[in-house]
Amino acid sequence: MSQTNVLIVDDNQDLADGLGMVLEDEDKHVSLAYNGTDAIKIFDSAHFDIVFLDVKLPDMNGIEVFHYIHKKDPQVRVIMMTGFRIEQVLAEVID
Repeated sequence: MSQTNVLIVDDNQDLADGLGMVLEDEDKHVSLAYNGTDAIKIFDSAHFDIVFLDVKLPDMNGIEVFHYIHKKDPQVRVIMMTGFRIEQVLAEVID
């Protein structure tokens, strides 16, 4: 069985690195991006089975990154993460 490839996208570098270490301990292959632009570049360079994606990124909205990923490969599982209250996120998406 092949190794699971995981992309973690979060501008909180400590959180991204920590999650990456936990997943690597579980024998996952982990790639990290700390902004949306790098996430798209990394996503285009390899196949990923799962993406952990922060909603709020410094250069673009995580929802935009999600749409890009889903359009390129609808089979990839994406887990959206945020430190903000859901009401704040929904209000921004609606705007």
